[in-house]
Amino acid sequence: MSRIGGGDRSALRQLYDATSAKLFGVCLRILSDREEAEDVLQEVFVTVWRRADRFDATRASVMTWVSTIARNRSIDRLRARGPLAYAEPV
Repeated sequence: MSRIGGGDRSALRQLYDATSAKLFGVCLRILSDREEAEDVLQEVFVTVWRRADRFDATRASVMTWVSTIARNRSIDRLRARGPLAYAEPV
């Protein structure tokens, strides 16, 4: 994470390669929409790129940290759909 925080794109690529499949699964499970899950996954890695310097290894593992970001971004997207997104079709 320190390399990513320092602007190392290859480190971000390594993290993406190691975690993207699992994180996509987290997003897809919450959103139930492949396109939205892909969009949120992209947002997750943008967030990681911008906030890698804030990662604290004493508080969580890298996987826990990025999974939490993915989960929270997915829930935010779900909430942004509004209350009608939860309504049963007539």
